[in-house]
Amino acid sequence: MSAQNTYDFYKDSDDPLFGGASVDAIQAYYDDIEGLDEDDIQARNIELINSGGVSGSYGGSSSSGGGGSLGQTPASFDRDTALQLQTLVGQQNYALEELRQQGALALGQVAGAASMFGSSQDTLQQTIASEAAERASNYASYMSSTAQTNVAQINAASSDALQRLDNAGKAAVANIVGSWNTQNSAVQGAYQNENTRIAGQYQKDVAKLNQNASMFGSLFSGFW
Repeated sequence: MSAQNTYDFYKDSDDPLFGGASVDAIQAYYDDIEGLDEDDIQARNIELINSGGVSGSYGGSSSSGGGGSLGQTPASFDRDTALQLQTLVGQQNYALEELRQQGALALGQVAGAASMFGSSQDTLQQTIASEAAERASNYASYMSSTAQTNVAQINAASSDALQRLDNAGKAAVANIVGSWNTQNSAVQGAYQNENTRIAGQYQKDVAKLNQNASMFGSLFSGFW
């Protein structure tokens, strides 16, 4: 790749090696690395990047973007192309590594949040279950207490009703017995009075018959 092509490609970029470099500076860089092997070129690039790139070591951007283009041999073009590709690959690898780290951090945060949410949900479910069990126990206790109270009230009411019925029955029996005794006494008195009357009448009739018999005997005694 020629210095002009490199300049045109990187002139508006923030590339740490070629960003802001002039065509002449880029050509001077290519001249310096000509004949170096790949490791030496990489070491030179790191040194240049640390010192501000090609522009910091060979000069800043030129005012004219296209003048002074210098020719290159096919070998230097291949070398320049490989160098730029290497730089791009390095930048891409760095960017990918940053993305991987950010992704791992994000996944860790999501996993932590999910774990906290799951723990919170478990705690909430346990709380709901505990409150439901407590309400059920309280309701069962209330119903048991209410049932016992109702049974006691029913037993008391039944006992009171039975006592009232027993008292009423006894009173009715007493009234009936008293009425019967009164009526029996009245009947017995009437019977005795009637018996006395009949007995008196019978005695009167017997006395009268005896008197008549005596008179009849006296009347006919002269005829015998």
